[in-house]
Amino acid sequence: METIIEKYNNLQKEILSNFSLKWDGANCETTFRNDVKIFYGFEKKFGWNILLNAFYVIDDTEFAKNSFKEFDLQGPSRHRDVGERYLRLYGLLNATYQQKLAVENLLEIHKIEKKKNLKKSYLNLNL
Repeated sequence: METIIEKYNNLQKEILSNFSLKWDGANCETTFRNDVKIFYGFEKKFGWNILLNAFYVIDDTEFAKNSFKEFDLQGPSRHRDVGERYLRLYGLLNATYQQKLAVENLLEIHKIEKKKNLKKSYLNLNL
């Protein structure tokens, strides 16, 4: 089952995919990256890098979170290894933090209003 963040991430990827399918490189005077910048209203071409990085980070961190939901601290091997449990816990915490940063980067490049309030609300979320 898709999580809500996976749904939103897939929707964003679909928007970019549809843009790329319609983009006509043969008859275009600029580059794909420049046209993406214009399409999204990014201030800089580097917005493209931030956008793609956020897509990848969100996908990867959802894998980590789903694995943790399914197998908890023990992991799929079910060994009673304290080191593995710490790795899984720190991995989950790191994945959550990386996902938070990816969302904040998306807020920044899309120039979302009241992003400071949204960032503060993250601190009150239950993990």
